[in-house]
Amino acid sequence: MDAVRASSTVTARLLVAVAILIAAIVAARNGVTTVVIRFAIVAAGALPLVQNQ
Repeated sequence: MDAVRASSTVTARLLVAVAILIAAIVAARNGVTTVVIRFAIVAAGALPLVQNQ
């Protein structure tokens, strides 16, 4: 079970990283940067909460 849990947390981190990248690219095209920076900070702060679960 520990291996499954570890792999799921790794995939969750990858999904979050990809989501942040996609949001950053879309926002860069739209010219919105401050919102993406705030979202990235919030997502980075929420990562430990996801990992603890």
